[in-house]
Amino acid sequence: FDVDPDPVPLNIRAGLAYRLESIAEMSAQGAAVSNLLKGSLGTFEVAARNGEIYIRTGLEVWLNKSIAVRGGYGLKNGSDSATTLSFGGSAKLPISSTAVQIDYGFQLLSGDFQDNITQRFSINLLF
Repeated sequence: FDVDPDPVPLNIRAGLAYRLESIAEMSAQGAAVSNLLKGSLGTFEVAARNGEIYIRTGLEVWLNKSIAVRGGYGLKNGSDSATTLSFGGSAKLPISSTAVQIDYGFQLLSGDFQDNITQRFSINLLF
């Protein structure tokens, strides 16, 4: 029988993540903003796959030790460019010496897609 080759696409990714604690220390906005930024993380990523460029950025803020919110933006530049917006959150529930973390994510894709909404749930056991 005849087998057609199925090449693996070249995928290159580079990114940065930055804890916003140092910005919190320099904040002149007061203790509330400073405390909010102490549990925050900012991310930036550039990726290339099959001649298309992807740029993604996001922010995660832990409001306290149990509740987090996230947001992100993505841009795809190439033959069929698209934009993504994502939002989500986490809740940590302490159970004895461990914790259960429930995560939710919502992603909206622009472009000519029929079904352009993705929702994700996860439950994690932290120990």
